[in-house]
Amino acid sequence: MDDIKAVQSAKCVKIESDNRREMNTDTRSNDHMRTVLSVSDMECAGCAEKVERAVRSLDGVTEVVTRVMSRKVAVSYDPGRIAPRAIATAIRKAGYAIDDAPGHRKNLFT
Repeated sequence: MDDIKAVQSAKCVKIESDNRREMNTDTRSNDHMRTVLSVSDMECAGCAEKVERAVRSLDGVTEVVTRVMSRKVAVSYDPGRIAPRAIATAIRKAGYAIDDAPGHRKNLFT
């Protein structure tokens, strides 16, 4: 029985660490990039859905993960097909503001 509890506990820790990793700032893997943007006025699940839909519609975006509580959106994309500026523009056109928070490369998102 203790073995089962240990495995369940290990799974919970892995899930938590995976969730934290999702919201790291810019990263690169193979031919894709991942960037995290702060969206200050994304306040509810409906807002998050609207942001996700706007970003997912872009050619070159492979994954979108939103977190309402932290007001962040993580986007994986193919830099050969789309630029971070286009992602930011889509979020703004959906009616949301992007914070110029520390750790974000302001020149890419303005």
